[in-house]
Amino acid sequence: MPRSTCADTKLQRGNPVLDEMGCCMMKNTSVLLLDDEKVLSFRLDLAIVVGMNEAIFLRRLDQLLATELCIHEHGRKWVGKTIEDWQREEFPFWSKSTIKRVIGSLIQKDVVLAIKAEGKRSFDHTKAYTIDYDRLDKFYRSPAYRFIPPKPYIMN
Repeated sequence: MPRSTCADTKLQRGNPVLDEMGCCMMKNTSVLLLDDEKVLSFRLDLAIVVGMNEAIFLRRLDQLLATELCIHEHGRKWVGKTIEDWQREEFPFWSKSTIKRVIGSLIQKDVVLAIKAEGKRSFDHTKAYTIDYDRLDKFYRSPAYRFIPPKPYIMN
């Protein structure tokens, strides 16, 4: 594979600099763009099927189910949070109504399940959420939701 030169990076932002191996580095690259700690990602093909916000939520819920201390009920792992918890801890850039709408959409599609968190008082609105991976897979592969790419636009 040919190595890029600093001349190849003229159109990129920042000032190119050579490192000790002679490779180009960008002087003005922000740590905010390189740090993976707080990066949210989602699959484009999943976003086309369920929606972008829903794909972001599913990705984060999947990560939490794999890493957080979870509730174990009905043979599944569940993440217990209120809408306020979701907003404060996971999605501070979304309003509470957006979070409710996203969760409701995923519950309606039967890919997210929700139960009242055990042991909570009646005034506590904590719910536990999990992903039904089998239903997600069936929903994703359903012919009704397959992405059909648009026909290319040809300019005359």
